[in-house]
Amino acid sequence: MKSLMTHVLGTVLASATAGAIPTATYAGHRGMDIDIDIASRHRHVDPPICEDRPVQVWVEPVYRTMTDRHWCEPVYRTMTERVWCPPVTRTVTERIWVPERHEDRRVTHYGAYGPRVTYERVCVPAHYEDRTHDVVIAPGHYDDVQHRELVSEGRWEIGERQELVCAGHYETRIERVEIERSHVDEHSLGRIALRLPFP
Repeated sequence: MKSLMTHVLGTVLASATAGAIPTATYAGHRGMDIDIDIASRHRHVDPPICEDRPVQVWVEPVYRTMTDRHWCEPVYRTMTERVWCPPVTRTVTERIWVPERHEDRRVTHYGAYGPRVTYERVCVPAHYEDRTHDVVIAPGHYDDVQHRELVSEGRWEIGERQELVCAGHYETRIERVEIERSHVDEHSLGRIALRLPFP
């Protein structure tokens, strides 16, 4: 009995490996019916087909180089120097009273023997005099004086710049895609029916 069951199981496994489909049914308590369907399956690769599919593609921005002629302003720099400013004065005239006074004056006498100098004391009567003197308006001092110094002269220059022609954007493009196909052929080779009686 044990060897029979081993043989049956080996047959079923062999049949399943070959593409068989076993079916077992119990016939009461006296035996077992086994139906084995044997079929052949083969996978075929069909010729591929091409299909058009829309695809989103990023398009880079496009620029062009432009040449311009532009004027460059002259460049100056500010220089600071420490200079001496002389005092500022103003001449003022004042009319003052001069009291009477005596003073010695040199007097030259001319005679037969030539000039002769003597000093005589004379009286100068009181009178008004116009006297002038300088009045300082601003004392002398140092000042920081600034002046502009030319660094580079004005000139025309030719420069280049990038001008946007077309901004970056997404575009929908049609791409041809190859699609593989296959199918399976199945052919029935027959059925084996077994009945195993139990003692």
